Amino acid sequence: MNVYSHVLVVSGGMDSATLAYLCVKEGGHPYLITFDYGQKHKKEIEYAGLLADDLNTPHQVVDISNIQNLLGGSALTDDNIEV
Repeated sequence: MNVYSHVLVVSGGMDSATLAYLCVKEGGHPYLITFDYGQKHKKEIEYAGLLADDLNTPHQVVDISNIQNLLGGSALTDDNIEV
């Protein structure tokens, strides 16, 4: 059975990557989670996976894209709004 010291929600960006690297540097064994909320830029999810690969730690993508109607008007999810 695997025991994880932390559960980290990571976006694939610099802030969450820094946190994950610091966790491992300090001896932690994190489990990484990324939320797929229907974002236009799927690179975030790809980079989070690459981060997990680099840290040799598990990574789970959780699909919450069905909450789109609650996120109306977001430049991150609406193709009609420029980022």
